Amino acid sequence: MSNLKHVVMKQPKVTLKKVKTFLGMEGYGVNADVYVDGKLACVAIDSGDGGCMDFQPNYKNLEQSKALIKKLEDYCASLPKKIIKVGGKDYKHQPTMEDFINDKLMEWANEKDKKKTERLYKQAIVFGKPNGTSYKYLKYKKPLAEINKNALQLQVDVVKKQRCKNGEVILNTNLEELGITV
Repeated sequence: MSNLKHVVMKQPKVTLKKVKTFLGMEGYGVNADVYVDGKLACVAIDSGDGGCMDFQPNYKNLEQSKALIKKLEDYCASLPKKIIKVGGKDYKHQPTMEDFINDKLMEWANEKDKKKTERLYKQAIVFGKPNGTSYKYLKYKKPLAEINKNALQLQVDVVKKQRCKNGEVILNTNLEELGITV
């Protein structure tokens, strides 16, 4: 047995910019600029054809780009292996730069969806299963804050009674601050 401890490098600051998604042949594709420590390292390209993600370096500053990509690859190689299940069996998998960028893309998508629903909460009664993948809503022509409080409370009560079935609840996080009881 080895007495060596697994040492994880300090995580570089990685941000994605100019993220574009599109429908590919075998799923969704994506193009995104990958910045490492504030500098453009590469463009991540997933063509949505079922293959691996490709990383195109920043040709305007190739040496810096290669160094930033290597820094990110080295960081990923320092991460502990993850256990993944395939066909009921556990396998150890060393995270790669592609895994890391895919995780960042999921964070980006979740943040984008969160902002979208928060905007919707301002003008609609939104209901569905907590942490679900879909929801329904009753949208008004004006913000909920401008609707008569008693009329809005009545509508919320009707939605709860008639529409919230099988674990569905009202998802709005802004109703209590409007004086509405959920």
